[in-house]
Amino acid sequence: MNATTIRSGKSGFTLLELIVVLAVIGTVLFITMPKFRTLTFGNNSNRQLNLLLNTVRDLKKRSISDDMDYILHLDSDRSVMWITSSDMPPEIMDKTREKGTPLPESLYLAGVDIYGTPDHRRQDEYRIIFSRYGYCDMALIHIRDRESMDELTVIIEPFLSDTKIIRKHISFEQCI
Repeated sequence: MNATTIRSGKSGFTLLELIVVLAVIGTVLFITMPKFRTLTFGNNSNRQLNLLLNTVRDLKKRSISDDMDYILHLDSDRSVMWITSSDMPPEIMDKTREKGTPLPESLYLAGVDIYGTPDHRRQDEYRIIFSRYGYCDMALIHIRDRESMDELTVIIEPFLSDTKIIRKHISFEQCI
């Protein structure tokens, strides 16, 4: 006898195969979405703002993994940011300051409020400390677009790994 295969004319995937494929896709998306969230396909101002946000996230992680306090410096006169560590010698700190990362010309650092600091007057340099113990200063970074004069506030919270952006100037009373 000849062995013949009887086909019903239906071809496709089983339910189990579809579930496995969806599980793999879901896992890949779960791992990669935080990275895609920080990408911006906009103008240079948005990219530079993302650089600031990524720097804050990175400092929160690095301070714990390196067991070292880091300080994010923001210079409002020069519109520059740079990072120092707690064990950095003064001469290296000065060099790091001179090689700071500039904000784009279209953005203006309007000020920084650091929770617990009674003096909210405009300063030349602001320092946000990221502790080796997993927390940082609660801070509000106010940035203004020079062209449109729109202002936004970057909220850095002490124990949360993510930063928030609010599309207006806010105070601590509005976000606590």
